Parts: sequence; C-alpha cells; structure tokens
Amino acid sequence: MLYSHLKSMVVFFVFGLFSVILLIAGCEKNSTSLTKQNLILREDFAGVTEAWLKVQTGNMDLPADIHLLRDDSLVLQGKLNTTDTTLIDTLLLPTHSYNYQLLLYKNGALSALSNELSITTMDTTSHEFQWEVCSIGGYHGSSVFYDVAIIDENNIWAVGEIYGDSLNPQMDYNAIHWDGHQWELKRLLYGGNFWTIRTFYAFSANDISFTYVVRWDGNHFIEMPIPDILMGWGKNTIWGTSSHDYYMAGDFGTIVHYNGMTWQKLESGTETPIGDMWGSRRNGKTVILASVSTRADPYTDIKLLSISPSAVHDTLQNGLTRIVKSVWFNEHSPIYIAGDGLREFKQGRWQEVPIPTYFTNRIRGTAINNIFVVGDGTFVAHFNGMNWYYYADFPLSYGILGRLAVTENLVVIVGDDGRRAVIAVGRRVL
Repeated sequence: MLYSHLKSMVVFFVFGLFSVILLIAGCEKNSTSLTKQNLILREDFAGVTEAWLKVQTGNMDLPADIHLLRDDSLVLQGKLNTTDTTLIDTLLLPTHSYNYQLLLYKNGALSALSNELSITTMDTTSHEFQWEVCSIGGYHGSSVFYDVAIIDENNIWAVGEIYGDSLNPQMDYNAIHWDGHQWELKRLLYGGNFWTIRTFYAFSANDISFTYVVRWDGNHFIEMPIPDILMGWGKNTIWGTSSHDYYMAGDFGTIVHYNGMTWQKLESGTETPIGDMWGSRRNGKTVILASVSTRADPYTDIKLLSISPSAVHDTLQNGLTRIVKSVWFNEHSPIYIAGDGLREFKQGRWQEVPIPTYFTNRIRGTAINNIFVVGDGTFVAHFNGMNWYYYADFPLSYGILGRLAVTENLVVIVGDDGRRAVIAVGRRVL
C-alpha cells in the first residue's frame, strides 16, 4: 500500500532494519483496521494534466486534516470539511498512470486510510490539420456564412446570405449542404420569400430547426407557423437538448424557451444582443450560459447569463469590462469566454489564455483536449489539452471567421473575406 510503503521508508532511517520488520507488520495490521472505516477515493475525471478525485467519508467526524499521496509522494494536504468533496491534482503527464491514496488525521493522529486508486490521464490530440477553403457568392452583394453544424463528415450544413454563384450570378441562397462529395447551395423559402438565416440547430440528421421558421425532417423542408413571441427580433443563437426542449436568443436581450408545446419568454435583464449560448451537464445538472455584449463603444453592458426555464441571472460579478462574444465548456473543463482575447474561469477566477492578440468570435470543442477558437484576421487556434497552437499559415489571407463546429477529427469554420462567404474544412492528419 502507498501509506505502508511511505511509513516503512521513514521507519528504516530511524530505527534500523530490525525495527522495520516489526513496524511494517504492525502498520499493515493497523492499515487493515483503518481501511474498514468509510473513507472512499474514486475517480471523478482524468484529464490530460489533471486528475479529479471524489472523496466520500460517510458519517465520519469532520472536519479533519488530509494528506493525498500520489505514487508515494505527498502532493496535497489540507482540511476536509464535507462528506462529499472533489480534490484536483495538477501538472500531470498525458497518458500516464498514477496511484493515489488518501490519509485522514484527527488531532494529529492517523484515523482513516482510503482505498488505493489507479487512474490514467488522457492523451493530447494532434494540432496537424489539412485545410480546404471555399469562397462562395459575392456576385451581386457581399456574402457571408453565419452558422454551421456537423451531423457527420458526410452531412454538413451552413447558413447565411449568399448572393450568386458561378452558374447563377443573380440568384440568392441562404444555406449550403455537404453530402460527402460536393457542396450544394440551397434556397430555403418561407411563404415563397427569400430570407436570411443567421442561426440554426441540428438536433439530428432528420431534425434541423432553421430559427424555427423552417424545419428539415430528413426528406423535406417544412414551413412552421411563427408565433407572435418570435416576431420582430433577430435570432443569433440556439441551444437545447432536443427539438422539444431548447432555447433561442438574440437581439434586444431576447431569450425564449420551447418545451415542445409552447413558447415562453424569459426576462434577461438586458436589451443588449445575446450573441452565443452553450450548455452542458455540470455537477449533476444542466448549466446553460449566454454571452452578452456589443462591439459598439462604449462597452457598458457585458454579461454572462445563466439560464434556466424559470430564471436568468448574470454570473459576472467581478466587474469584467471586456467584450464577451462566445462561451463554451463541458462537464469538467474550465468555462471559456471569447471576445476581446480569450479567458477561462479556473480555480475560482478568470484567467487570461496565452494566445496571440486577436478579437475572437467563437469557441467550441469536443473535450478538454480538443478545443478551437476563431476570430478576426482569419485567426484560428487549437488546444490539445496541454498547449494552444496558432495556425499562422491558415490558407486564407484576409477575412473574419465567425463561427465553427467541431467533432473529434473534423472542424468546419465559416465567415467571409469581405466580399464572399467562406467555409473552411479542417481534417485531422491521423
């Protein structure tokens, strides 16, 4: 056992070899008794450089002092105050196995010894991607893609406003689809009229909501009746768990929730546009955050809203004055906010992420070791779990990259180059 090994080392230097034999035997007997107490150490999450360990103490008498051993070394000590606590060990190596054990002390004496726990950290992901960039439209008006979604590598959608192509230079389009072989421009009409699509959400291959106005069922585009609550404001972002439970937000600080039957407007406490929204399971519940700010000076209304069906409140209580354009997180990652630079909420405070100085428009990822951020000046950067890599040689000389979608080995980025709509596909080199 870790504790027994550490104890035997100390005894050896103090009492000599004969005492070692006697005391090890006594320690093993004592350890067996201590282990019977209800001190349990479990793996909560193993990242690339961190291990999250769950400590459960049952009805043991707290508070108590604790020592955490990693491979026979003391790596953490402090006070345990609750019966269900998470300890985080950092500065670990990728794809490396570690053994942990927790010691609990009362009044200076060892009173409990946990089980031994072995964990293996995640691997990093490769920064190496092959890029293909397409520029589309711009024949009779400046074109742009506003949003993108990956169903799978052979089913990708993007939306926006595209004015003309090489075959039909006077035709207007508002969507494009990749079927695994080619991109096909689409005209999604409503009541026979063309409209600009700023956001959409793909719940599945056969259930895609284009700002609720048009729904794709896998075979047909279906025009939906528009309730009054959705009239008169621009829709910028959608997030939900299903087509029967999702949120839509946008101009004038508007947030609405759809429960599968009815729409409900939520009071956001702001009239500033909501630019992005993201949700994930976190600490056993669904957490939804939305970014609020505008690039128009002065930046007087900057918020990161926490959203639920019953309430909306601001989570930025530290006087943050820099633009919050986008938000992303998962169950165990820091909370990332993009905009004026890139920041992460970690260890109870906002910290700057060391990337080149660009205005960042959108951040998305699949896991703590696969996160992308894009922005102005064709800025693209990737986090592999240990470090950020900036693609200085990204194959687009000028433009604004506004949104992206990410899967394990695929990233699709959209925006414009000032005249034409741009869509860039990156495939990881395995």
